[in-house]
Amino acid sequence: MNKNANKNINNNKFSKNKLVLEEVSKGKKYLLMLLNTNNAELKKITIYADGIRSSIKTLKELIREVK
Repeated sequence: MNKNANKNINNNKFSKNKLVLEEVSKGKKYLLMLLNTNNAELKKITIYADGIRSSIKTLKELIREVK
């Protein structure tokens, strides 16, 4: 192959690698967004569970008082 052909092959490889890196970057951003969304939902669930625990504790105290 001549010098220009090798240069074109290298440029094509570089372009393909650049596209792959861009796709990986997009995928990473999407996964981070999912992680942040999941973390926010977990916080909501934790708050909800804490509320339930508090309600159960209150109910147990009321039951003891009634007995």
